[in-house]
Formats: sequence, structure tokens, C-alpha cells
Amino acid sequence: MALVDWKWDPIEGIGDAEGRRDDLYKELLRDEAVARLYELGKYEKTKIILASSVPNHITDTNTFHANVSDAGGYLERTFMSPASIRAGNLIRGWMEDAGLRTWVDCMGNVHGRFEGKNASARTLLIGSHLDTVVDAGMFDGSLGIISAVSAVKALKSNEKLGELRRPVEDGKKEVKFAGRLHMRVSLDGGYHVFDESIHYISDYRASAKLLWTPTIGVLELGILNANGLLPMKSRDGRGTTDAYCVAKYGHKWIRTRTIVDSFAPQWNEQYTWEVYDPYTVITIGVFDNCHLQGGGNPATTKDPRIGKVRIRLSTLETDRIYTHSYPLIVLQPNGVKKMGEIQLAVRFTCSSMFDMLQAYMQPLLPTMHYVQPLSVYQLDSLRHQATHIVSLQLARNEPPLRKEVVEYMLDVGSHMWSLRRGRTNFERLLTFFKGIVGAWKWFDKIRKWKSPVATILTHVLFLLLVFFPHRVLPVVFLWCFVVGIVGYRRRPRHPPQIDIKMSNAESVQGDELDEEFDTFPSSKKGDVLRMRYDRLRGIAGRMMTVLGDLATQGERVQSLLSWRDPRATSVFIIFSLVACILLSLIPLRTLIIAHGFYAMRHPRLRIDIPSIPKNFFRRLPTRADSML
Repeated sequence: MALVDWKWDPIEGIGDAEGRRDDLYKELLRDEAVARLYELGKYEKTKIILASSVPNHITDTNTFHANVSDAGGYLERTFMSPASIRAGNLIRGWMEDAGLRTWVDCMGNVHGRFEGKNASARTLLIGSHLDTVVDAGMFDGSLGIISAVSAVKALKSNEKLGELRRPVEDGKKEVKFAGRLHMRVSLDGGYHVFDESIHYISDYRASAKLLWTPTIGVLELGILNANGLLPMKSRDGRGTTDAYCVAKYGHKWIRTRTIVDSFAPQWNEQYTWEVYDPYTVITIGVFDNCHLQGGGNPATTKDPRIGKVRIRLSTLETDRIYTHSYPLIVLQPNGVKKMGEIQLAVRFTCSSMFDMLQAYMQPLLPTMHYVQPLSVYQLDSLRHQATHIVSLQLARNEPPLRKEVVEYMLDVGSHMWSLRRGRTNFERLLTFFKGIVGAWKWFDKIRKWKSPVATILTHVLFLLLVFFPHRVLPVVFLWCFVVGIVGYRRRPRHPPQIDIKMSNAESVQGDELDEEFDTFPSSKKGDVLRMRYDRLRGIAGRMMTVLGDLATQGERVQSLLSWRDPRATSVFIIFSLVACILLSLIPLRTLIIAHGFYAMRHPRLRIDIPSIPKNFFRRLPTRADSML
């Protein structure tokens, strides 16, 4: 980014009432600035002749264009790339020509500064970024940089760079102050720009390479073969499949060769990636090539997906080779279908166990995401733009990776509404709470004396925990240790694969699949759209009821001391006073024992009706009475 640091000493005659702007060298601002725009913002070798009001002043930009782009067919200048360094040197020369003192810091930022008469004056910054996106426009960053340099040079040519003065009146007193110019070319690469779903991300590093952490190991992937593939298209009156694989981890994409006309292709190709974090996922996808032998219009024909496999590196043991066949499952508008199997060989080699264990203690994202976090909308927008840029870049490879392939690998559209995925996530949440519900059912059996022996042992254990509270945490961690040791023998032998049952892919209805594959905005009309809207309203209504119940319980707690119900608040504050006195007089251990034995008393001593505190709490007022 180019910044002009201008500590103002406002000047006499610039922008005054008489409009004395004619001595700012229009030909300089026009011809030289436009020539530099072509010099910094173009990639192709073209000869541009610019008309000039200065005699014999002809600008030829033929020799500069190919030096400021990393790509040959379009403008691309990424952070600290060779083209970025050349462009920085070019801009530094322009700054020196404008009379600025220049230097380059350790981050590659190019600075240009002019010291004014008052070094403590406030600073004016003007500038833009030096780097560009892939396939950038001519003015991407260049316009702001060149505008700032041209403004400084115009002041120098007008001999007013050191005389920045203009009258500032306050009554009859004239105040004059001076300033300085400071220009800087920089890029903030402290953020990680997501180009894939956060649940299946393969890279957490910052954009700037200087902020990358050391590698912790190497991932090796062997794409061996596939079996039982289904025919994907018809050729010469028979079904056929021309399969190829794509794998993505971090910034590195690979594509295997296409095996023509085979339902059991043999690839036997091996690839490696450097690993920076174990909590990352490698994605392998299989596609059918529909662009062989003129097999369709490249603009409209798409390579259909055959299946996808995800492997999380943290589920792999180090230095062990996993050779396993993974099912290739695809969800289509007519239902879920198994397209075949693919056999992969995976090995995660750790170069330093200490570094890998240390990675578990580090934040997932770069520091800038926590110091100056981006909003959800900014992250979504950045991901959309990053996906588009990656698609354009990979489409220029040979052989190309087409847009539908990249979007499938990056899970574009995973954030869209799906009743099937919503039901799956709800069941996952229930599975998490299943342990808590199971513990409550066990305690309910204890308190109902379904097994007298277990209930008596629970009473004894309860007494031990009360009389020896310092042993509670050691017992809990010992229990975790024993459960972990026992579970080691039942550990998974292979990385997890796509679970059709958990994904509700088999039980999903046809209309739900049609809604999941619908475009956004929807392409449906009439009764179908109305039915889906009504169904969504029903689901949202139940969620609204749950949220309202949670809000009601919270407001009842607040009502204890709000005097909205004078009688209830009076009872509660009297109870609080009595409880304060009892807790001061009676040992806490005695109260805990009494409460525990009361909760586990025999069913003959219990009446199955709501308790007094529960009845009192349910009668507290809430703000629901004020809702329309």
C-alpha cells in the first residue's frame, strides 16, 4: 500500500479563492502519470504513444509491462513475489525523482518521506496497495500510488514543496504551521483468507509467508486405483467412464492423469505436502472427464462428480501407512448413490513430535484474527472472492481444473439451507447430550432404589467425596485415564469415512433433496415454493418457541429481586436472610450431606409431585406478558 505521510504546513496559493492551480504542471500530472499507470498496471507488451503538451515529449511504455506481473497473460502481483519486488524498486525510483527520501523496511514496505519545517506536525497519509489480485485491473493499487507520487512531484516542480504555507486566520492573529510527506508501500498479510469450509479446512496460515510457522511433518498420498465405478456417459452406444482424481491440501492442488474408458482405473501416483498443523483435512475427489476427443462444448459441458473422500490428519498415527478402500458416495437429486470405491495409501510423517504437540497449544488462526477480528459478513465475502480467484487461476492450468470441480472440492454452497443437514446437526447435538441424559437416568434409578446395593454404594461414595473433597479432582482425572486406557484397544483402525446413515442420506425425502439442490434465489414457483415456505415457517416456529422458553426461564431469575411480583420478591428476600443465617451457623458439609440424602431418599418417603422451589419459580412473572 502506498501512503503519503503529509504533516501539513498549509501552503499559500494552493486551492485559494483565486484558483491558482494552473502552475501545477498539467502536462506532468497528465502525461507522466498516465504513462506510469501503463507501466505499473499492464502486463502485455503493447506500445502506447501518449500525446503531450511538452515539445518532443513522447512516452513509450513498450519495455516495462512484462516486468511487473508474475503471470504472462494477465496482471498478477502477489505479496513479496519477484514482480512485486521489481514494482517496488520501480516505485522507489519514482519517489526519489519526486524529491523523497526512500528506504525499504524488513517487511518489504517501500517508504518515501519529505521532512517539513515542523517535524511534530500531524501527518497526512495518501496511498494504495502495491499487490494485486489474480487477473487484476489496470488501476488496482496503481492509481493511488501514482497519484500520490505525481502530487509530490508537482509541488517539487512548482518549487512549493518546501514552502507549504497558507494563511489561517483567528481574529487578527495569523497562524502558520508546516508539515512533511511520508509515502509507504505495504501489505497486511496477517490474516488467513478462507477459500474452503471452516469444517474441512486444510490450511490456517497467514497470507504473508514471513508469518508461517515451521513445518511439523510431511503428508504422503498414494492414489492407487478405483473399483466398481458406474458408467457416467454413453459413447458408441455403450456406457463408459473417463476418471481422474483431484486432491487439495493447503495451497497445493494436484490432478492425476485421466484413465480412458475404464470402470477400474489404475493411477498409482504419489504426491507429498508439507504439514503445518495436524488439525487439517486433505480432500480427494474423483471426476469423469467429459472434454476428451471433443466430447462437448467446454463452456457448457461439466465434469460430473463421482465421489469425494476427506481425511483429517489428526486421526492418523505418525509414520504409519494406511492403505484402505473408501466408498465414493454422491448425493444426487434422485437420492444417494454409491459410485464405486477408491483405494488410497496415506502416511503422515512427523519430523518433530515436540513441534507437533506444541501446535495443539497454539491458536488455530493467525493473531490478527483475534486482535482485530473480521466480521462474519467480511469472512463470507472474502471466501467468495477467494473461491472465484482460485477457480480462475486453476482454470488456466494444463490440464485445467474447471469451476465445477473447484467448487465441489471447496464445498461451495455448504452454508445454504438444507433440511437434511439441519436434521443431522440436531441429531449430533442430541448425541452430545445423550451422555448427560444417561447420567440423569442412572441417578434417577439410584434415587428410586431400583437396585438397593447400587444405591447404598452411591451413598457411601457420596460420603467419601463430602468428607474428602480434596480427592474429587484426582478421582475424576484417574477415571479419565482409566477410560482412555481401556478405550485404546477399541480405537479406530482406519480414518473415518462418509457415514450415509448419520447424514440422513437414505431417509431423506425427494422433495427435501429437490429443495437442497435448488438454486439461490429459488427457481421454483407456485405451490412448490409455498409448501417449502410453510414448512420452513413451521420449523422456525418451533425454534422460536424453544428460544422463548429459554428467555422465560432467564427472566424468572431476574424477577426474584425486581419486585414485579411484590409477594414473591418479599418471600425470596426473607428466604435469603434465613439462608444466610443458617449457612453461617451450620457447617457446609452438614448441609451437603443432608441435601444429598434427601435427594436419594427411599420412594416410600417421596411424593412424585413438583417440589416447593419449583412451584415457586414457575409462578414468577416474565416479560412475555408485554409481548404483542
